[in-house]
Amino acid sequence: MKLEYLDATGNGEFPDASPARLVRLSQFNPEQIALLIDAIQWLVYSKKDIWLNELPFIDAINCKLKLVISDEDDGISPDGDDEVFICALTTHSYERMVEIITRVETGHNWLTPGEYLDDPAFLISRFGSW
Repeated sequence: MKLEYLDATGNGEFPDASPARLVRLSQFNPEQIALLIDAIQWLVYSKKDIWLNELPFIDAINCKLKLVISDEDDGISPDGDDEVFICALTTHSYERMVEIITRVETGHNWLTPGEYLDDPAFLISRFGSW
């Protein structure tokens, strides 16, 4: 499973993309999806942060992403460095994320709530086609 940061601003590959910046999970198999779901469920129940880029089944291409439990859905934000991001969501939103992940087979879907599809957004895409 690949974890990467895509930036379509300026002369990016997708200059008209909206959102113009996103963090994407792609190129995964069913076993990796099961492991990702287990990790997110562990986050929900333990309330301990997870660095996705440190999980052994994730190949972090050009970024780091920490999932944290928050009292409010703050979405994804940079953490002082263009390559480090924090995803702060409520336990309910992480539970919803698990539901979304279980339904992604060959397409793509947003992993952050709709109102947080600003820059950057969080996307899962089986073949990295978005």
